[in-house]
Amino acid sequence: VQVGEVPVSSSPADETGRFANRSVMQKELERAGFQSLHVYEEGHSGFMGPWSTLVAFRDIQTRENWYRNGAEIELQLQKRILQTKSGDSSLRYFDGATMSSYQLPPSSFEVIHCRQKGVPTDCENSVWTSKTVANETRMGGAYNPVIERHNREALHSREYARDNSHHWKEALLN
Repeated sequence: VQVGEVPVSSSPADETGRFANRSVMQKELERAGFQSLHVYEEGHSGFMGPWSTLVAFRDIQTRENWYRNGAEIELQLQKRILQTKSGDSSLRYFDGATMSSYQLPPSSFEVIHCRQKGVPTDCENSVWTSKTVANETRMGGAYNPVIERHNREALHSREYARDNSHHWKEALLN
């Protein structure tokens, strides 16, 4: 779902800024049972600047697919996408490298996430000094750009999804 312009680092939190609907949509998607939300930036959409898109997954295991490496994505594209008559890919603007760039949310989303009312504990700078934080940190919800930006390698693993899915479900039910 397109969710508007990519914010700049000086933007207020979504819940209080001009993109309050983006914050409402994220909360409603979590309430509707979506367990994994990801925002990515696309600068080639034909708008005057970069545009942000929100992707939502109901199943936490789908997170593993989102974080596949470029080679795995290329292989899946070759298997699933029909080629043109000339044998070229029918995708003109998407490949494994493009998908890899979508996996890391823009830093501005991390900044505005940390500006929300009741600053999340994951926004404390000291959290990122631990090398084991990926194993100790609980997402606390389906959307967390701070965790995604700093622990991408750990987040895509099957073990992380398995070990943390019940914590996300608890957070959604409370």
